[in-house]
Amino acid sequence: MADATFILPKGIYGKYKAIIPLLKMDIAVSQDDPSVDIHEMSCVKGGDVKDFLDLVEAMRLFICRAEGLTTEAGGAGKVWIFHK
Repeated sequence: MADATFILPKGIYGKYKAIIPLLKMDIAVSQDDPSVDIHEMSCVKGGDVKDFLDLVEAMRLFICRAEGLTTEAGGAGKVWIFHK
């Protein structure tokens, strides 16, 4: 189970795909839905959870600002749904 999930409009993930491997987290992406990409992130084993959560928040804010999106949180703050 993921520690955090981003539900992004289709096409947003592809813009940032090149930097994803540089992040210190395990990531799984589902692109099966025709309108959204589901980006599941987990803290690496033995990783610092606070650093992971800070990185998730920084990514959320960066994507919102760069793409002109807002987010709604769900799942006790572990799922962010991005929309215009």
